Amino acid sequence: MYNPLDNLLNSYNANTLYAMAVEAEIFPRTGTKANKNDVVKAMKERFFTEARVQASLAKLGPRERGVLNRLQLRGGSAPTSSLQREAVRVGVATPPPQPKGTLRRAQTSSVLYAEPGEYIGTLDKPNSTIFPDIIARLTHHGLVFSRPEGGYGYNYKLQLHPTSELFIPAEVLRYLPPATDTTDHGEDWQPPRVAASDPGPFLRDLYLYWDFVRRTPFPLLQNGMVGKRSLKAINPTLLSPDPKTDAASNETEAPRLFLLRQMLQVLKLVEARDGKLTAVGSDTAALPEFFSLDTNAQVMRCVKVWPTLDDSDTKLDSDLQRAYPMVRQARQTLLATLGGMGQGRWFDVEEMLERLQARDANFLFSQRRAMERAYRSSYYYGSSYRTTAAEMVKRFDAAEITFIRAALTGFLFDAGIVELGYVDPAAETPSFARVTEAGARILATVDAQGQPSAQTETAPAPGAAQEVHEGRVVLQPNFQILALGPVKLETLARLDLFAERRKADPNAFEYHLSRESVYRAQQAGFRVPEIEAFLRDVSGTEIPQNVQRTLDEWAAHHERIIFRSPVSLLQAADAAGLSALLDRPDIGSRLRAVGPTAALVEGDDKLVGPLLQAGIFPAVSGADPSSADHSVAVDDDGVLRPVHAVPSLYLARRLERVAQQENGGWRVTADVVCGNGRGREPVLSFVAELERLARGPLPARLVEQIRRWGAYYGDAALATLTLVELRDRRALDELREDAILRELLTPFAAGDRALAVVPTDRLAEVEARLAELGVLLKRGIA
Repeated sequence: MYNPLDNLLNSYNANTLYAMAVEAEIFPRTGTKANKNDVVKAMKERFFTEARVQASLAKLGPRERGVLNRLQLRGGSAPTSSLQREAVRVGVATPPPQPKGTLRRAQTSSVLYAEPGEYIGTLDKPNSTIFPDIIARLTHHGLVFSRPEGGYGYNYKLQLHPTSELFIPAEVLRYLPPATDTTDHGEDWQPPRVAASDPGPFLRDLYLYWDFVRRTPFPLLQNGMVGKRSLKAINPTLLSPDPKTDAASNETEAPRLFLLRQMLQVLKLVEARDGKLTAVGSDTAALPEFFSLDTNAQVMRCVKVWPTLDDSDTKLDSDLQRAYPMVRQARQTLLATLGGMGQGRWFDVEEMLERLQARDANFLFSQRRAMERAYRSSYYYGSSYRTTAAEMVKRFDAAEITFIRAALTGFLFDAGIVELGYVDPAAETPSFARVTEAGARILATVDAQGQPSAQTETAPAPGAAQEVHEGRVVLQPNFQILALGPVKLETLARLDLFAERRKADPNAFEYHLSRESVYRAQQAGFRVPEIEAFLRDVSGTEIPQNVQRTLDEWAAHHERIIFRSPVSLLQAADAAGLSALLDRPDIGSRLRAVGPTAALVEGDDKLVGPLLQAGIFPAVSGADPSSADHSVAVDDDGVLRPVHAVPSLYLARRLERVAQQENGGWRVTADVVCGNGRGREPVLSFVAELERLARGPLPARLVEQIRRWGAYYGDAALATLTLVELRDRRALDELREDAILRELLTPFAAGDRALAVVPTDRLAEVEARLAELGVLLKRGIA
């Protein structure tokens, strides 16, 4: 019958096991040593009893008891390095000394699973405070064991020195008294400096970026990224400008701006349209729903989309990039792991790394577990050298720590999910982090895979208090408006519609009411009575009398301007021509001059006859922009000549979009073409508009010139490729399952032919590996 104690006891070295049995008084200290089978049999019967466990507990000193308690508080199991750091931090142990120089295997002890130069836990120093020595004593007393681990060529038998993970067997744990923290620094321990997090500035920067785009849509580069000039224009408007913007050569090197833009796009607050970044819902009637949500719901949406964004914080060298880091999966695993940390417990980056690896060793690199299993094997890495799998694991560790630190100090801190702790108050890099109360509520909505659960984002978690916005809006008699404290983003968005923003900082937004700002709002449909009602609502008080009176006056002035439709307008080629028409009784009686060359027409359907009788043949255009179609002659050199002496208002407006005025005429120029956007779609749109305006086909020479100005064909790259052709697609797919060939054979689209691209600098490596697999290579592809 299977007994888990068999595996536990048999995983230990015979001498170590016998010493544990002697310490437990199962065998006498003197006499003939029993064989391992007898020791295992006796220990299964007498070692895991309450009496033996209590007797071993009684022999412990305060340091051993403190480490045992720390392990109990963590559920009886923990990574060794994590437990060591915790024991050192709370003062029950000291770290092992660092080796001097590089030691060979022969210079270490007989503990074969230890690394060269690693400090070995021993019983030789009964008063030692070094962590491996304390674990050695706890193992000798039969209270704490190491988990067996492979990866060293074969499974070595364990000794008193710990492996990478420690645990208390269930057969021992049930007899231990409840864990009590006997240290001076328990869970209430605080770093000397704590940086509290607040999602408010981050959410306001999201809004300020959106508002910048709302006011000034700007062109995107051909690759869809934001250009450096636009980045420098946006950055000063933010509460927390990106310090890397000035030195950045592209958007990815300004990580905060890159994150904000991506998040706005995924949240559907901005969009790429006609080659420009444009705000969604930029008018008064359709402000995006996101801005009306409470802070908890806004952060929840940001956390939901964060894993999907491209990463620019985790900088990996080209070799590690070839290991295909899975940043999206890593972020999801990190969220799920943080959700299980609980609120208020401080942890460091190394502990978070261990927890992530325990949840999924391949959370960032898919080959990590394979490297661990082949720990001492050679690994062909790159074109010029070999390294060991152990070295690859270390490089993975360093990259994973970089990823964790960037996430904790970046988005997760900005979003209020974690706060940071500094052991050295003057340090720039935090040593610890912990989940905030608000962060714990949000992470509670993330499932075990790091995905948002079905919980409604606007519903607070059980026991969570409803959000209270303590910010307030103050309207001063001098027309100044102050938005103080955490005012809702929706309120700021409304204020920006009818007031001029003069200052924005973390504590206050300052606005000023002016005739121009109110008129702008009126043009957008935000009437003065609505503005007044909004100000009363958000300020909670009446509007100052002088401000109320001035607003009413501005409203009255605006309403004096009346638009009437439909009306007909007559345009003459010059002032003399219009004057002659006004002097004719049969025509002038139906006209009312509104300008030197324009007059309103009464009964336009009755005016065409008199004009024809006077020998004047009018060009009649309808009340639609399309009435200007086919009304321009287009020359090879881009000169546009209206076919009528007096172009319609619609034609003039449309010509402004495709041509530039020169010497009283119009010409298609490079500046106009580029101003409409570069690339295939903008050029096609530009040419289509010209075709609609043109009378007859466009000159081929002009179309070719427009394509050249607008980079119609885009950029191209030239490279010399090395191709290998396999028997069929199935053979290629099977070869790409090989650990070495997977990254060296990239399928090349060529119909049914099984072609793959090989890096030129690694051709010899591919040839060698294919030869090992029995593939005979011949030169030349037919």
